[in-house]
Amino acid sequence: MAAVRYIARSSAWYGPVATASTSIQTSSLVIEVVADPWRFQQSMLELAERGISLMDFAQSNARMGPASERLHAAIVERRLTHRDDPALNAHVRQAIARDTPRGWRLDNAKSRDNIDAVVSLAMAVEAAEAPTPTVELIGWI
Repeated sequence: MAAVRYIARSSAWYGPVATASTSIQTSSLVIEVVADPWRFQQSMLELAERGISLMDFAQSNARMGPASERLHAAIVERRLTHRDDPALNAHVRQAIARDTPRGWRLDNAKSRDNIDAVVSLAMAVEAAEAPTPTVELIGWI
């Protein structure tokens, strides 16, 4: 699963992992790919070889909790809308909020449900809106 950020707009790409690097290479506007490295490492290597900026986004509770909450806030505050895409609608309908030791996160209602599109969207929103950590110089070595 990968989320792609474009220069002109923010957008999420989702689909089979095997076709990711081919699908992403067709756009000359890609500036960053946000992806979970699990089962996506080969595609990430291919994209890096083409000079595309990559961000690892492991789908752990520590990462997906804040991403899920940020996506929820973006929807409630109407900072995010979509054009009634049937695939995204189906994935949203199958997603639930599941409590974890680190808060809640998006999850499948049933193991057979597919929520890849909404998870990719949460990753894209988190990458686009999360503040970049500041580096503090604490001394000289």
